[in-house]
Amino acid sequence: MTMEEGENEIILKCGRSKFNLSTLKTDDFPIISDNDLSTNFVLSADELIRIIDKTKFAVSNEETRYYLNGIFLHKAERNSIQFLRAVATDGHRLAQYDIPLPQGAEDITGNNYSKKNYI
Repeated sequence: MTMEEGENEIILKCGRSKFNLSTLKTDDFPIISDNDLSTNFVLSADELIRIIDKTKFAVSNEETRYYLNGIFLHKAERNSIQFLRAVATDGHRLAQYDIPLPQGAEDITGNNYSKKNYI
């Protein structure tokens, strides 16, 4: 079996078979090093369920807008108080839910968690 990288595809060849698999450009994604993944914090199961329940209604089901198919979790601040904020939208509805920032989440970077992770 051979594998070749094309412009926006990977070409797999094996015997008489040839498969062209569409891909996204790697330049469109940030480079993540091991050092970027050092944030650890704890949420209770009840808090996590509440975050999901309060935002999942607004998660998009449209496959062409895959970037809206999840809940965006990030650190936010209002009136000098820091929160862990969950946001979801389908382009028509917007859901936002805040909880006090858990200990250890001070350096969290924003992440979009696909609905495949929780539905």
